[in-house]
Amino acid sequence: MRKFHSFDQADEADYEYYRTLSGNEKLQILLDLIMPENPDGSVIERFARVYPLGEQNELEDQADIKLLEKTRPPRS
Repeated sequence: MRKFHSFDQADEADYEYYRTLSGNEKLQILLDLIMPENPDGSVIERFARVYPLGEQNELEDQADIKLLEKTRPPRS
């Protein structure tokens, strides 16, 4: 572990370290950071938003149903 007297010195040491790495080494570090340990076990979760029907919505739905029943063509 290295110790620095300022954040600027620590940042400069980090920049120097990354400048010495090859492109493949930098890519490997990136992949280590973003890939899960077990890619087969990773799961993308999706959530559905569900809005409960309130009294107002139920009243509007009932009014819509009644309107549709009035405008339905007669059965033969």
